Amino acid sequence: MTLEHKSLREMGRKGLLPCHPHHAAYRLTLDPHPYQAHLARRLQQAPQGWALAVDEVVVPKEGLLIQGLSRIWATSEKRVVWGLRFLSLSLVAGSHDPYPLGLWPLPTEPMATQDYPYRSPTQASLQALQRVLQTGYCPKVLLGDARMLKASTHPALLSMGIGAVHRVRKDLKVSYQGQWLRADELAARYKPGTGARYYRRFGLYAKRLRVERAEAGAVDLLLLWRGKDTGWELVVLLSSLQGAGVQEVLAYWKARWKQEVGHKGLKALGLGQCQARSYASQLKHADLAVEGYLLLWAERQREPTLSWRQARERAGAWLKERLFTELSATSPGSEQVGKAG
Repeated sequence: MTLEHKSLREMGRKGLLPCHPHHAAYRLTLDPHPYQAHLARRLQQAPQGWALAVDEVVVPKEGLLIQGLSRIWATSEKRVVWGLRFLSLSLVAGSHDPYPLGLWPLPTEPMATQDYPYRSPTQASLQALQRVLQTGYCPKVLLGDARMLKASTHPALLSMGIGAVHRVRKDLKVSYQGQWLRADELAARYKPGTGARYYRRFGLYAKRLRVERAEAGAVDLLLLWRGKDTGWELVVLLSSLQGAGVQEVLAYWKARWKQEVGHKGLKALGLGQCQARSYASQLKHADLAVEGYLLLWAERQREPTLSWRQARERAGAWLKERLFTELSATSPGSEQVGKAG
């Protein structure tokens, strides 16, 4: 066969070598929206009654030929980087391991296309929530940071029957007892030890106030102080949960940080290491990282005492056994690969 072709590279391009990088890159582009195809299955297998957390994930990239690259502010690195931006969806609850649902495309406006249109983080979060609800899964609450959710989204969320807890800016203006005040001005009235209550379970001071916003109506404003260096740092939350106590809201907010643990796990499984140039390939590779994480998640659910390394070893052994016992033809014909470019 090699005599009929000039090189192994040419054979790989024509799909005659299933393990060749060219063939692997082709397989990654077959589904341009993998995050949607697997959402219903993942939710069917997901734990019930958990909260849905949304966040932005920036994956730094150095290859300027990769489609969709933009200059993006990376919060984790505190600098602007070349990279791709994703919307991360995860189910979280208490101290449990987060359950990732997918990484959705979140292109910047200059990089948007017809297949991947531009949406603000808030618009993308609401669209993703609608997709989740369409599958029949109803999360208890929607969690997000100030970048992902705004006060103006509360009416839309309440119309869906979903409450929200999210961080807001300290200069957010609210109506309290007939006066329009900024959140940090209200915080000056309820400092630690002078109006705010200490919650030992969470290690912070908190004060809840019932305020009003023109676009959201009556909502709860939570002023939180957490220890930083030798002082206290102010964090402001907005909650539309009906009848929820302060500790319940704080528990949801604490669970939201579990999503960051999931992001570290995805990066440990190869998120961001794909060198394919196609944007669809990058999305598929990110979705494969989510699939790998869910295998580890399942192993730790079966045996909670397992470390992440042990869960990875067990999941790898299971995949290896399945690979050698359930072989199937997956390679497309050479003509199909040739036509696809």
